[in-house]
Amino acid sequence: MLGFRIVINGEEEISVISDNLVHVMMNIGHGYDIMCIDGINSKSYHLRWHKRKLKLGDKIKIRVTKVDEEIYPLLERYPINRAELIERYYTLKKELEGKSER
Repeated sequence: MLGFRIVINGEEEISVISDNLVHVMMNIGHGYDIMCIDGINSKSYHLRWHKRKLKLGDKIKIRVTKVDEEIYPLLERYPINRAELIERYYTLKKELEGKSER
C-alpha cells in the first residue's frame, strides 16, 4: 500500500498508511506553527499519528513509498460520525461517573 515515510530533523522515521486517506499538513502564521500527520480510514475514523510545533530551521523529508505496515503508533483515533461521537461521549461520561463514586 502507498504511504508516507517522514523524517523530521533527522529523528526517527515516521511511516504512516491508511486504507483511505493520509495527509501531512503544515501551518505557519497566526500562532499555528504546527505540523500534523492525519488521515481517515475506510470505517470513517479520524487518525492522528503525529503533531508538533514547527521551529525555524526544521528540516522535513517526506517520501511517498510502499509501506507494508504502520510503524509509528497512532496518537488518536476517533469516529467522524456525529452520532458515534455522541454515543462515545455518553459512554465515557458514565464510566467516569462510576469511578468518582468509588
